[in-house]
Amino acid sequence: IMAAYVLLSLINLSFIVSIIFENQTDLISRNTRLESERHLAELIESMKRFSLESGKGSLFRQRTENDNLKRLVDLLSSQPGNSFVFSERGEILARSSEGINPPESYLSDGLRSLTAMTFSGREYYLRINEQQQVMYCYVPLSGFQLGDKILLLEKKLGGMNESLTRLYYQALYVIFVVLFFHTIFALLLYRYIIKPVLVLIDGTESISAGKLDTRIHLPERKDEFARLAHTFNRMAESLHSNVETLSGEISSARETIEKSEKKSTRDELTGLYSRRYFIERIEEENKKTAVTGAANGLMLIRIDNFSEITSIYGPQTRNIIIAEAAKKIKNYLSNFDVAALYSSELFAVLSPGISAQALMETAENIRRAVNESAIITADGNFTITVTILAVCKSEGYRLDPETLEVSMREAHQKGQNRVELV
Repeated sequence: IMAAYVLLSLINLSFIVSIIFENQTDLISRNTRLESERHLAELIESMKRFSLESGKGSLFRQRTENDNLKRLVDLLSSQPGNSFVFSERGEILARSSEGINPPESYLSDGLRSLTAMTFSGREYYLRINEQQQVMYCYVPLSGFQLGDKILLLEKKLGGMNESLTRLYYQALYVIFVVLFFHTIFALLLYRYIIKPVLVLIDGTESISAGKLDTRIHLPERKDEFARLAHTFNRMAESLHSNVETLSGEISSARETIEKSEKKSTRDELTGLYSRRYFIERIEEENKKTAVTGAANGLMLIRIDNFSEITSIYGPQTRNIIIAEAAKKIKNYLSNFDVAALYSSELFAVLSPGISAQALMETAENIRRAVNESAIITADGNFTITVTILAVCKSEGYRLDPETLEVSMREAHQKGQNRVELV
């Protein structure tokens, strides 16, 4: 907008200045020439009266051309500018002051004045030097009792220069006035139109960048921009409120998903992993072992005679026994071990990168801790035992809890409260 306005201002300014110079310059030049010719006509008229009076009476009667020439030179001395009198052969007979010379073309122009007087009756011939701003007037003196002599009058067109100087000042004044009011209008344009638009643009970009608390304030405005700013603020408030509501819903949904995932991967009673998650971890470790050949250990821990306890004392006592057994098992596991409640009476422990000896020591510690602890329930104190089946393989061996579960049933038939390595 500002660029277009500046361009329009320059076009208007150039148009105004061009009109002033094109019209006024030509008018000044014509008026100056007309004024000069009027003065020349008055001078010629004075010369005619002088010639007429010279031929009458005895007071002004002159006997020779030289006397008439002298009286003419005295008459011209009161006129502004330089003057020359020369013959048809180019001889300078008189000049208004010493040290001045006529133009180079004075002889040819003087002859033209004679020709113009003979064929058209004109009493003078004009030559204007536009570059030097000088006007040369050639007047044949044959009608003034001076024979074949020619008068050359040289006049500076100073009035034209003064008029042009005034015209320049007038143009500068017009330029100043136009620029002044255009500047005032440009400032008003920026203040009341462009600046509010820029404020609105900044607010929109801020909203786009995620700063939903952005607001636009135009307190001094009561026009369309104020209404637009009010509408923008209402939109920003609505957007902010909707985003906060949506964020709350997203957070609530995320928490619900996390709780759901936690329930799907953890057992609420024991805090151990679920059977599904444990099998997934087994598959991951089997893939790593196929590449690295590292040793992995797996323990299946079964509570002895657990089905009988459940059938006699019920689910409440059963849950207490399972939770307490899980606590004892977790006390002997490292941060890298993965323990899960594999079934209602069977625990499973995955120990990545463990040796067979360390696995057997861990299994024995778990068996001993469970056997030596008393579990307090509403139905009395219980002492339970566990049977542990352990396997530790490397070099790409694939752990299979299902196969070990079958081996667990076979080992359980051989005896309880013991540890067996397969």
